[in-house]
Amino acid sequence: MITLLTCLATAQADPPVDREVLLSREGGGDRSAFVVVLEPEGPAWLVASATDLGAAPPIRFVQSGTDEAVLKLKETGPAQVSEACAPGGDPVATVGVHRRLAKGALELAPSEPSPLEHVWVVAAAADGTWLHPATVERLEGPVLTYVLQQPVPLSAAAGAPVVDVLGRVVGVHDRVQSTEEGRQVGSACTLTSLRSVLQRP
Repeated sequence: MITLLTCLATAQADPPVDREVLLSREGGGDRSAFVVVLEPEGPAWLVASATDLGAAPPIRFVQSGTDEAVLKLKETGPAQVSEACAPGGDPVATVGVHRRLAKGALELAPSEPSPLEHVWVVAAAADGTWLHPATVERLEGPVLTYVLQQPVPLSAAAGAPVVDVLGRVVGVHDRVQSTEEGRQVGSACTLTSLRSVLQRP
């Protein structure tokens, strides 16, 4: 009985994130992007990998698995681009979007996650799954590292949000690498790195 109660107490429910937050560039396959707001009624930004936002405008992003265009980027002002968080990684890019089209916008977490904390990578995978649990391994400079709990094909998920148990963004996924022990270790640009780009004048 004690063992059962302990398991129930430590079990982690999925975060309250709807599949509609998943966006992909029109004609761009399973590349990832999402919309974020600093406050509920404030301006909205589209966040993606710099590679995805480097295409010539106009760029349209669509809901994953549908043909419905949900976002058209503002044509005023260039995207803000961060430094690459990890050597050889893809920088994060942000651009303002029309607030009324920011359906399913995510909020930022108030602080960085701690080691051993549960997080989720929100990205459409080739096997049809889209919410991928992981455990934070460490936070080092601009890089958040986590271990995926199950093997999952995330080869084109750069720019996807990494969220906490409340569905708040704690990082921007960059890549997954397999270790010799068979673990899948993901890395992301940290919450601090994302904030610094969003708060640029």
